Amino acid sequence: MNKPYKSEKILTLVFFILAFLVLLGFLPFRLKALNKIAEDALLNAGADSVRVEMVSVTFFTGVSVKGLETSKRISPRVEYRTSIERVDISSNLLLLAFWVLGKSDLLNLERDIFMEIYENPFTLVSDASTMIIDAKPFKKVSVRGAGVEFFERKKPSLSAFGANVKIDKKHNAIWGKIDVSQVTIPSLVTAKNFSAKLHADTERLFLMDGSGTVFGGKMRADASIDLENASLLEGKIAIAELDLEKFCTQMKFTQGSMSGKVSVSAAFQKSNISTFDSVLDSIKASGNITVKNLTAVNLPLQNTQIMSFVSPELKTLRFSEVNGNFALDRSRLRFSEIVGRGDIMNFKSSGWVGLDASLHQDFEGVFSKDFSSTLSGLVRSSLEADTSGGRRFNCRISGTFQNPRVDIDGSVYGRAAGSVINNAAQGLRNLFR
Repeated sequence: MNKPYKSEKILTLVFFILAFLVLLGFLPFRLKALNKIAEDALLNAGADSVRVEMVSVTFFTGVSVKGLETSKRISPRVEYRTSIERVDISSNLLLLAFWVLGKSDLLNLERDIFMEIYENPFTLVSDASTMIIDAKPFKKVSVRGAGVEFFERKKPSLSAFGANVKIDKKHNAIWGKIDVSQVTIPSLVTAKNFSAKLHADTERLFLMDGSGTVFGGKMRADASIDLENASLLEGKIAIAELDLEKFCTQMKFTQGSMSGKVSVSAAFQKSNISTFDSVLDSIKASGNITVKNLTAVNLPLQNTQIMSFVSPELKTLRFSEVNGNFALDRSRLRFSEIVGRGDIMNFKSSGWVGLDASLHQDFEGVFSKDFSSTLSGLVRSSLEADTSGGRRFNCRISGTFQNPRVDIDGSVYGRAAGSVINNAAQGLRNLFR
């Protein structure tokens, strides 16, 4: 009777031990030592500073990291900082550990991951996609409340906040969704509430059904990226009814004011992108821009000496519509022709406008008949007569938006001089009558 009883006790003990081990595999461990391990791993991966609030490990289901902050100095003038509220990786960690041990390249402790993120972000995304797809223990990845901010000479140059990413592995590919609360390029653009579907394999990343808002305008976007060669393969973007007044307010625009609704559509061409700070220089695109009910008041161009000389009324200009086709290349919008129709003036212009606010435009304007009649005799006679009954002029606008230079066509001065001489001669004739 004793032997069966002892056997039952042993079996019961073994059962409880196995049950405990199984339960242990599903219970989370939260130890300060795990935080230190995570911080040291990120420092070894190239970060200059790291803070981890909490690491929670469950052997059979995965790992969670909360309150992650890092910083990386690229050069004396460039650095970036990242923050993540929470990361959840669903995986059998024991099986994943055995898989990693078989990948010697993943154990390269001399690899500066944080420098690679800056220098070649698409290659790193390709490596991550390959690892997730190849590693069978990987199931899902979720990132919540992520943000990144780049600084140049201690001033913000690019930032993205409130990013959430969810990805699943299906059929040897990655599928998921990303949404970002705000992306800002100072003095240029702020996009809010952007979301898109994700699809990636080891070679390409697709952003599909992208949507968001830009200064009150609705944005739609799609793109495909060659991860191995760090290039934008193709894409398109459309923005409807961007509010110029909101743009001026949010960008803290102080040199005059603008209002109106802007609509833009563009198709991206294949563009090689090497680093984050070269994105704007690298992107190539072509498209169309239309501005409805544009009002410009006291812009630097309107406050130039020549504009003030022609007429004080030019400090406020209204156009029912301005539109033109453009090509974006090397951070410049090149216009074959921009056409504007307004109450005081119609115009045509060609040239380029830089994303750094530099510009070079050959401008042809025609003042309306009614407005021309209000000009002084000297100004009116110096301008060429137009078939509409108004007055025509040509000029070149260069410099920057903040400090423009206006060079009037030489024939204007000739007509002005002739008018002065004729008026003087007429005055002399009247004197000696």
